[in-house]
Amino acid sequence: MSTVRMRPRFTVFSEKPPHIILENLATFLLEKKSPLIASYADHHVVLKFPPQYRHTWSPQLSLTVDPHQGGSQIRGLIGPSPNVWTKFIFIFGGLGVVTLFALMWGLAQWSLHQPPHALWALPFTIGGFIMAYLSSKAGQRLAHDEMLILKDFIDAALAK
Repeated sequence: MSTVRMRPRFTVFSEKPPHIILENLATFLLEKKSPLIASYADHHVVLKFPPQYRHTWSPQLSLTVDPHQGGSQIRGLIGPSPNVWTKFIFIFGGLGVVTLFALMWGLAQWSLHQPPHALWALPFTIGGFIMAYLSSKAGQRLAHDEMLILKDFIDAALAK
């Protein structure tokens, strides 16, 4: 199994103008009878799996096609859907805030020679960090094959 890092990014340069690349991508989607669906917004394309094949961890590919020195610059990002990414940022941020406040409160209690009961929250927040991290790693493993499908598709589409 190859190693795929979290939210891999890539940049490709092409001699074709952006509108030709976007047209070729749309044509390639139709010709290949691909299991992917695309959303277009000006020079930005999001490729993802249809709802019936999608699960919580399904990745999506965001492409931005910009003009660059007589050709195009294609920037891609493969990652989870924005709602999954936002949930994890919220979880890690919330755990970080709780950890900070428990640590400050516990150290204040300790400096006042009171029992530092607030420090008992730290093992729970550290456990929360570990669980969230392990959950994200499990999601990456579940999405690995789909990520490779997206990568292979875009490699083939851009080679056309």
